[in-house]
Amino acid sequence: MLFRCLALLGSLSLLAACGAADPMTAEEADLTATSGAFSLGLNIVPSVGGFARVHGVANQPLASALAFIPDDEVGSTKLAPKSFTSSFRKSELVLFLDGRPAFFGVTTGGGEAFDARGDLGVKVHLDSPVGIKVTSAAESVLVGGVALVRVKGTFVDPLIAAKTSVDGKDVAGVVSGKSWHFDYPLAFMGDAIAANKQIWILLTTAHDEFSGELDASLRMKKVALTTGDPYEVWAAPACAPAILACISKPANAVDTSACGDAFNVGPCWKQLPH
Repeated sequence: MLFRCLALLGSLSLLAACGAADPMTAEEADLTATSGAFSLGLNIVPSVGGFARVHGVANQPLASALAFIPDDEVGSTKLAPKSFTSSFRKSELVLFLDGRPAFFGVTTGGGEAFDARGDLGVKVHLDSPVGIKVTSAAESVLVGGVALVRVKGTFVDPLIAAKTSVDGKDVAGVVSGKSWHFDYPLAFMGDAIAANKQIWILLTTAHDEFSGELDASLRMKKVALTTGDPYEVWAAPACAPAILACISKPANAVDTSACGDAFNVGPCWKQLPH
């Protein structure tokens, strides 16, 4: 844990430099975890300047804060007296879009150290006057061994085709009756979230075509807090027998979405011959 200790010490100088907390408007309610007398809430605030942002609010003064994944600090973190904001470029955001949790290390003014886990996901919104509906919570899925973000929705009439645009190229979606879904590369979705870029979609019925634009952002699914070793408390997933059995079925041989998210399915996928 030497890396984490050095990184935390290095961030102490941020407290004086940052001053008071920036005003933040959260996109959703804080999810708060408590350990003893200390509590920490994490939520998502709007992306700015090509950075997706996670905002943390504590009930005690903070001396340092950082975001990290095992053995590596990630993003940049701005500290205020009782809060912090971690900002992630699109290339860093990709680390979390397959379901991997983000870790946040904080030290209080009294010298107590805590680690928080924030499970991130993708939230999608669409305003459509023509009857296109989108499921708010997107999914991380593993298809052919590749982690993707799946966006699903419905239309008022039966569909015969669907397409979207990924990096300037048309990509076909999947339709079934009135339902549709698209699978987006993590890098593409990370760019859309960090840069506030809309995602174009087109749905086709037997009689007409209907388009819409998706707005994607991060969402905080759950939060946990520990004073222990985060790599032991929240160890990386091993291959669960139930998931291995699920992806071994012919129906799930390519699209494993029925078996779990990409992060948890991944260890089992590596065990199968391909």
